[in-house]
Amino acid sequence: MSAPSEPIIHKNLAILRVEKPHVFEEIRTLVDLDDFIIGQLSPTEVAVDPKRVRELDEALNAKGLHPLLRRA
Repeated sequence: MSAPSEPIIHKNLAILRVEKPHVFEEIRTLVDLDDFIIGQLSPTEVAVDPKRVRELDEALNAKGLHPLLRRA
């Protein structure tokens, strides 16, 4: 994904963070992750559509992955 030309501000942003960048590719083999992502923040963090966090959590759980969900 290319970097935006000007800053974008989001409220209620959901972030999916992994320890190593290759983990995103592993998740993509199980879940169509790109349907949930609205932007890449770093090699290990992506912004997830906040309206679809529950749906992503359910999809990951169905594949045996259990993300830690917390409010900041």
